[in-house]
Amino acid sequence: MIKRLAYVGYMVLMFSCQVDQERVKKARRGPEIPDQIGELVTIHYKDSGALKATLRSPRVEYFLQGEPRILMPKGIRVDFYLQDKKTPHSKLEAGWGLRYEKLHRTELRNNVVVVNLDHDTLQTEELTWDESTHKIYSSKFVKVKKKNEIIFGDGFESEEDLTNYKIFNIKGTILRYRDWE
Repeated sequence: MIKRLAYVGYMVLMFSCQVDQERVKKARRGPEIPDQIGELVTIHYKDSGALKATLRSPRVEYFLQGEPRILMPKGIRVDFYLQDKKTPHSKLEAGWGLRYEKLHRTELRNNVVVVNLDHDTLQTEELTWDESTHKIYSSKFVKVKKKNEIIFGDGFESEEDLTNYKIFNIKGTILRYRDWE
């Protein structure tokens, strides 16, 4: 009788306890740790020898496992250059950035600001920069300030130099007759 009870107890324990293998793997790995960390980093992006952009960040964390990516948790500034000029044609700043190396795409968050040579300014909380298409876009609330107007909307797309832009779902426009700033 005792052997049967022990056997039944053993069988109950065997079938009632299941191990979630994915959970065990994650627990073994622990939190993701960067493969490299850089402080006060400047990265120059070139195409055929011509400077296309300069990225600066106070802290850069490189993750090489899985999808290679660069995290910029303390902010990012990018200066975009035309092929024939040495001065930037537009500037981008954000409080946080994440660049996906293979996709050539950067996600930006936290007080994102883009300014071009004409001093047109885009402000939003989230923006994506697609380096392959040279486009920037957002599905979040945006504010575009131009010399004579301010436009508010939900969603935005343009060239990385803030030209040929489209604002989706326009919420309002303010005409500026004089510069109050």
